[in-house]
Amino acid sequence: MTKLSIIIHKKRMDDLLNHLGDLKNFQIYQPEQKPFFKFEELPQDFFNSLQDLQKKIANFKTNFELKNQMNEENKYVLSGKNIVDIYNQIETEFNKINAKFEEKRDKLLRLKRKLDNLHLLENIFIKFYGLDIDLKFLKSLKLIDTTIGTCFAKCIPNIEKSIKKYNTIFYSERISSHQTFFIIAYNSNITQNIIQILKDYNVIFIKDIHNLKINTIKEIELKIQAYNDEFNKINGSILKLFLNNYYKINSFQEILSNIEQILKIKSIAQFTQEFAYLEGWIPKKNKEKFIQTIHNFTDQKVLIFEDEFNEDKEIPPTLTKFPPIISSFKLLTELYGLPSYNEIDPTIIMVITFPIIFGFMFGDVGHGLSLIIGGIFAYFFLKLKPSYKNLAIIISINGIGSLICGFLYGEFFGEEITPLLFNPFLDPIKAIKLSIILGLIIICLGLIISGINHAIKKETINIFVQTIPKLILFISVVFIIFIYGLHIDSLLKSPLYIPIAAIITIGIGKIVIKIIAPNKYKNEKLNEIAFDSIIDVSETLISIISNLVSFTRIFAMTTIHVSFMKLIMEISNMIITANSMLAILGYIILVAGNILVILFELLMVLMQDLRLHYYEWFSKFYKGEGRKFTPFSLKKKFGIIKLEENYDPFKK
Repeated sequence: MTKLSIIIHKKRMDDLLNHLGDLKNFQIYQPEQKPFFKFEELPQDFFNSLQDLQKKIANFKTNFELKNQMNEENKYVLSGKNIVDIYNQIETEFNKINAKFEEKRDKLLRLKRKLDNLHLLENIFIKFYGLDIDLKFLKSLKLIDTTIGTCFAKCIPNIEKSIKKYNTIFYSERISSHQTFFIIAYNSNITQNIIQILKDYNVIFIKDIHNLKINTIKEIELKIQAYNDEFNKINGSILKLFLNNYYKINSFQEILSNIEQILKIKSIAQFTQEFAYLEGWIPKKNKEKFIQTIHNFTDQKVLIFEDEFNEDKEIPPTLTKFPPIISSFKLLTELYGLPSYNEIDPTIIMVITFPIIFGFMFGDVGHGLSLIIGGIFAYFFLKLKPSYKNLAIIISINGIGSLICGFLYGEFFGEEITPLLFNPFLDPIKAIKLSIILGLIIICLGLIISGINHAIKKETINIFVQTIPKLILFISVVFIIFIYGLHIDSLLKSPLYIPIAAIITIGIGKIVIKIIAPNKYKNEKLNEIAFDSIIDVSETLISIISNLVSFTRIFAMTTIHVSFMKLIMEISNMIITANSMLAILGYIILVAGNILVILFELLMVLMQDLRLHYYEWFSKFYKGEGRKFTPFSLKKKFGIIKLEENYDPFKK
């Protein structure tokens, strides 16, 4: 990474940021206070107005279901003197479009209410005529009154209860999901009482029902048809308006988001009365091309220079690129943490070590093939998120490890075949030794990477007082245990002076260097170095046992796998041989058992494999305290900002 500083006239700042958003290879960050420059506060009123307009457009898209479902080659271009001018244009145009949509929506709502009322009346008349009542006869009655109306369906039981004490005839029938039509006949002496009760329940009275003619329904149907035609016509005009403004509305939303990003960047830049100062990171390989591009864009009216940076205070962002298969293992590395700029990314090594450890834990030819096929199927045929696609690749690659180790162990879906190495279930001592040797290789690899990291940081002396002694210590301890055993008499005859010398070097190496050459650890005091050395020796001695013993879980997982498969095979064989009628059940148990073992052990072995890598390997060299390289970028899918900066401060 290279640190660059840019100085440009402040009137060209918006234009420069808009261009940097297109380049997408410059990560901007807030610099320390520079002489002659100062930070400017974000224009909060404008920023709030900007966010309010964004919310209005988002609500507009939701209300009118403006979804991103079309493709367009030509983007909507907005030109202006600066971002404030662009904002004002968007606000004006959006308000016009919104007013047109709202006008048409209001028409639709009014039509909808009319249609609902007409449908309600239509249902009432249909229900009423179904009663076969002589309307003129009802009207001619002197001592009997009739009231017809509608109300909410939930009110009917309460109305019936309220009029129960009166001598009435009550009939009701539902005409919609919420509305009910009713007719009440009662003595004319209690008309006021009945009317008052009905008013209490917000009844809608239907008057002049006695004058209705049979062709009234026909008239209603014709009105409904006319309103439906008008409704469809307005919907068509809304669709047309939608198609004409789809990209414009989306571009408004996108451009406002870009303006917000530009404002946030301007809030971390520094300014004088006339100039702006900006700092950021760019990959070294892109530096020359980037500088040339900015010079061309600004007609050489910009100052760009490379800054030296102190790695103790400023840690550059991390940018790592690998081929797709290797890149999928970044998922595992970044669960622990992102590599720092000055440390080796272990991803490329994990592509090898992770499947190997996985295979030795889960060695079975048949299960390995199942994992390979399952991972490939999930990757190509299931709609998965990118992270799950990476996991599918990891499972397939781990399946290759299981397949190879299955041949070494002689395992095929629980059946024994001729092993190329040995059967760990029958020879557990060899399996434990193999686990420890694998652990030693992984640990030594981690220590070697630690030494390389020291070299990158120009801490060469630490390679001799920490890395090499620890390598010697781990190798010599395993060698002594394997050759001489753990008996006291045998250990006394072994070359114990080698691990002892290594421990002494780890304990006093840095202290001696500090005394002889104080400048080597100028940022650390002698008492701090002494304390750190004591801790380092203690941790190293503990880790010799804990790290190596931890790798014996490889043998443990292998034993668990074989035990599970033997149990399933025994149960299924017992059922198959016991009764021919139950043979199918036995085969079902065999297949289901294999599937359960694959799923259960896949999860368990993945967790154990991660643990060995994180705690026994990463702890030797990897901190994972980096931060991702996130270059400044602007979205340009729908709209483009084109700033017409007429003012040129360099012209006389």
